[in-house]
Amino acid sequence: MNEPLTRPRRSTVLQQERALRRFRAEVGADVPSIKSGSPRSQWSAAPWVVAAVDATLRRGHGPAWLAVGLGTGLLVYFALPYEPMAAALLLALVVGAWWTYRRMSGVPQVLGLFGLALLAGMALGALHTWAAFAPTVPEQMTSEIEGRIIRVEQRTATRARITLADVAVERLDAEATPHNIRITARADPGDLSVGTRIRGLASLQPPPEPVRPGGYNPRLNLYFDRIGATGFAFGRVEALPAQPWGSVFTSAASALAQLRLDLAMRYQDQVAGEAGILVGALLVGRRDGLADETYQDLRQAGLAHVLAISGMHMALVTLTALGAFYALVSLSPKLSADTGVARWAAFGALAIALAYLCLSGASTATQRAFVMISTVLLAVVFMRQALTLRAVGLAALIVLAIRPVALLGPSFQMSFAATTALVAVYGAINRSPRLWRYREALRERPKAVQRALLPFSWIVGIGATSLIAGLATAPFAAYHFGEAVPLGLLGNLLALPIVTLVVMPMGLLVLLLTPFAMEALPLFVMAQGVEAVLAVAHVVAAMDGARLPIAALEARAILALTGAGLLAALLVGRAKLLALVPLSALLVGGPFAPLPVAYVEADASVMAIVRQTEGQMPWLDRSPGRGGSFAVSRWQEAIGGEGAAEHTTQWRCDPLGCVTRIGGGATLAFAFEPAALAEDCRVADIIVTPLAAPEACEAPLVLDRAFLNTHGAVALHGSEGAPSGYRAELSFPNRPRPWQR
Repeated sequence: MNEPLTRPRRSTVLQQERALRRFRAEVGADVPSIKSGSPRSQWSAAPWVVAAVDATLRRGHGPAWLAVGLGTGLLVYFALPYEPMAAALLLALVVGAWWTYRRMSGVPQVLGLFGLALLAGMALGALHTWAAFAPTVPEQMTSEIEGRIIRVEQRTATRARITLADVAVERLDAEATPHNIRITARADPGDLSVGTRIRGLASLQPPPEPVRPGGYNPRLNLYFDRIGATGFAFGRVEALPAQPWGSVFTSAASALAQLRLDLAMRYQDQVAGEAGILVGALLVGRRDGLADETYQDLRQAGLAHVLAISGMHMALVTLTALGAFYALVSLSPKLSADTGVARWAAFGALAIALAYLCLSGASTATQRAFVMISTVLLAVVFMRQALTLRAVGLAALIVLAIRPVALLGPSFQMSFAATTALVAVYGAINRSPRLWRYREALRERPKAVQRALLPFSWIVGIGATSLIAGLATAPFAAYHFGEAVPLGLLGNLLALPIVTLVVMPMGLLVLLLTPFAMEALPLFVMAQGVEAVLAVAHVVAAMDGARLPIAALEARAILALTGAGLLAALLVGRAKLLALVPLSALLVGGPFAPLPVAYVEADASVMAIVRQTEGQMPWLDRSPGRGGSFAVSRWQEAIGGEGAAEHTTQWRCDPLGCVTRIGGGATLAFAFEPAALAEDCRVADIIVTPLAAPEACEAPLVLDRAFLNTHGAVALHGSEGAPSGYRAELSFPNRPRPWQR
């Protein structure tokens, strides 16, 4: 009587165990479940919280959540109004780690680990800031300089931007001299080489500041590069006799940088025009001299990612190398009989990927791609699943540990947004029972039918990949560049097959044959492919609607969209609905920053009034005079307008200054000379001047030299509570952080 009952129960248990093993093998999870009733996981939280945490850990998303915690901590650190104490952060990290390990278990322990990752991010940011501290020049100066070249960027045919280390500035003491400086000098291609020590007369100034509040801050990145001055050299610089490079690391870095420069020049000598520049960008990560118009066309065609060596380039190079090594290893009867043929091929491809990382310059996107592809190849060696969000999280942790400030840049954000979205979406598709049934049905079809469907599947794959990556990166492109590219999908459908089948395989062959001076033929074929990609970019960019200007997004909008995307990607099952919580924040106030009334540059050399006619796009009415074109173009992106006028009849000017009316009817005076300030202080509502305004100035709002030196660029907004009816949005309410001083 008991036997018929026992067998079904046993078979059910075995089926469940087999299903669990298949599930764990599929997701690569080795994390034990969190049972709310176990002695080590008693917690009063709702059961669905325990289930959500358990599910995401079983799916193998633990490293990704640690990366989210680390990134959140870095965001908090960079957003703090004052510099925190690194010692206090480290102490809190140690105490928190001890408390989490000894006093917590279950879900609280998991949440505690996330909090520790957040604290680790803050501590990491503080330590990198302390390590990167270097002097900056206090003001603009002209002085004799001397230094060793560590980077050369050929901007035009006659001018190059060079970065110098081991700097000596005649007018500065050794303690006040920046560690590195960056100047533009007159130089023909190939004149300057990495490691050469040069001397010359140069104009130096402190690192540039943001041109608008909330905009890109070049001073932040220059701080972490230890660049304390920028400027330009008068005439040609003088090359000094060769000197020892210093440490082994410095010598190796300089030799590698010079090798990249030499290879780029070599390829450009053989491939004329911008195709040669693009070849250098794809093979060694140098795109010096690429025309702005060409770059704009590539960006508007959705092909700007082709210039940045990232996952696509690394994958194509590595997979080509993997196939070649597999074929070579298979020629050996001994190795072919061994089950480790794929492993040997994976090791060879990993070596190629490492060499490509070094030659490409190891940018943020390339570092992420290398970590991802290394994970895939090591998974081949150890026979594990690789393309998971666990690998994405590991890559993010490594990149942020190397350069925390990369988190704030478009390269990191767009690269990881695209990768996370692709892995999450394709992972969900691969787990779909419908897909498995479709694949099984396809295997039963005749071989001719299967081969006929391959091109269609390939096109659908390219289109789906471009669409997913484009949607994931669109908010970040709008935030950083003020535009959307609606025709990017078309550009990728037309260009990516050329890049995949021609450009990158030939590129790998070029790199392998260059030491033997036999790269001419594959380089010619690669150049033809590059020309075809450029032709696609020009055609697509010329179409109507290729570029859609978008006004500046609020930072909170990007945070909300990022949070929603991460929750949707990392949570499992119904818990994904939590992604709607950050999205609801966009309903309060909208995603766009309020349109200002006017912009003022940090040195008051130029300003612009935001004009808008009903039913038309806003435009900038800039102040008279030359200069400030870069600032005006960035302001134009921020308002999402179409064009900027030099000035209009709404500016009334004389040799002393200009006066205009702004929104709301207020009078704004732009004073050039001290003689204009006396009258302007009596009649104007707002005064903007690069001079020092009198202390007794009666104007309700004065933006003079002292004010702008303290607070940087300003955006004026209407405000009924302000004395003048307008408030000033400041780039720096104060300057307590090291990179702001």
